[in-house]
Amino acid sequence: MNRYSFPSDLCKLCCVFVLLLLCPVRILAVPPAPTSTVLSVLPGHPVLARSAFTLKASVTSQGKPVSPGMVLFCNADAQFCEDLNILG
Repeated sequence: MNRYSFPSDLCKLCCVFVLLLLCPVRILAVPPAPTSTVLSVLPGHPVLARSAFTLKASVTSQGKPVSPGMVLFCNADAQFCEDLNILG
């Protein structure tokens, strides 16, 4: 006794395949978790003119450090944060 009817099963399989191809695929995207950024100036505030200082940024998401990543410190008067307007 044959449990499968080859032409019928093949037809059903082809119909399902065609329906899957024609149906729009819904992509479920998970929105990124919010981040928190702490900025600091070392050795501290105020910084005297022409003195060396360190800029530090710590970025976390859900309490864990974000890595890899990059934080740019830019000239606030610049229209775009690029080229010579990137301070560090």
